[in-house]
Amino acid sequence: MALSLSEQLAAEEGTLPEHALGQPHLPPPPQQVRVAGTEEVGQGRAAFIAYKLVVGDGTTAVLRRFSAFVDLLPKLSRELEPVSHRPEVHAALDGWKRQLAVEKRHTGSRSRAEAVVTARCQLLQQMLDSLTQLPALATSVEMSRFLASDGHGG
Repeated sequence: MALSLSEQLAAEEGTLPEHALGQPHLPPPPQQVRVAGTEEVGQGRAAFIAYKLVVGDGTTAVLRRFSAFVDLLPKLSRELEPVSHRPEVHAALDGWKRQLAVEKRHTGSRSRAEAVVTARCQLLQQMLDSLTQLPALATSVEMSRFLASDGHGG
């Protein structure tokens, strides 16, 4: 299937629907994603903090561990790797990989400390705001999976 010039430009911008590129169609994620708090899951040494994401108009909420956010970034990189994207997309992903790598220093019970959880909520909100402002990332399959309530996001 040949793409028109406007479709080619839209594809480069990441605004062309995926089904037009021969990829399975998933609805693009809403641009609004809010870190709405946390829940402690499990007990004792197996306990962890899950970050509650409210997606779009608030009808969808998902819980994601901090590690799911860390895992999302290389998935986005791999998805976008075969396609030439603007440098700001790769710069954003690389920058967030570095920031989350530094933040991973809090492990075990320290990762559940109130100050750490509050700082992580703010950091994760900034990350989601940044990534969803870039069309190639906001409309990616991996971002859609991450924000889906079907449990495939981490």
